[in-house]
Amino acid sequence: MKKMITLMILVSAIGLFGLEMIDLNFFVEPKFDFDDSNMVNFRIKNLQNDSIPQYTFLSGDILKGANPDSLIIDFLNIISPEFALPTDFKFSVQKMNFPILAANLANDSLNIITNKIIRSDSIRVGVFGVYSPDFVVKNKINAKLNFEVFPLIKHYAEALAKEVDVVVMVSGLIKYIDRDAVKDLPIDVVVSFDYMKKRNEKFHKKTDFYSIISKKGKFGKLRIIHENGNFKHQWIERNLQSNPE
Repeated sequence: MKKMITLMILVSAIGLFGLEMIDLNFFVEPKFDFDDSNMVNFRIKNLQNDSIPQYTFLSGDILKGANPDSLIIDFLNIISPEFALPTDFKFSVQKMNFPILAANLANDSLNIITNKIIRSDSIRVGVFGVYSPDFVVKNKINAKLNFEVFPLIKHYAEALAKEVDVVVMVSGLIKYIDRDAVKDLPIDVVVSFDYMKKRNEKFHKKTDFYSIISKKGKFGKLRIIHENGNFKHQWIERNLQSNPE
């Protein structure tokens, strides 16, 4: 009943005030148990909202413990997130039902995309992902790495900014590098998938930095809002089990 009332209010607001929203749901270091894959899939799919489009990002260590690539991909294929940035996957060739979002990694045999524009009637959000070069080298990832991270970030930020209303960088870099990288760039939000939780803050009075670790199903919801020609966003931390609206 509570969800129904909330939905009715949202629909009314859309009609009266030209309000439109997109939700980007970020799970970072969730370390799920593979045996819970069907339940996790059910709960993530239950986030769907008739009035607010939902997009799921799974990043960091997807499963708990050490696992072969095949098991990690089997889990992600069940969930089928819109975007994945796994750090427990060694990039061996696998059949994938989802894209890996990585601007600085390439493997011709895998479904890797550098960026994506998410569209609704009134909102266009550009997202791109960047892996930490240190992570790639230390873990001997089976992918070609572009070490020129700063020029790459500049390229995608400026290219996307020409086409979208909001630019989001999903970053595996450490926080102080994120801060330096976005200084003079049109990046509205950085969502970190570094394995350590950092304090949320605003970089250079223009770019919001958000960090979350998804212990026990906790996730961060980046809500992009368009109202009367203006854009804003909210960062909301929720638990996958309860997920109250």
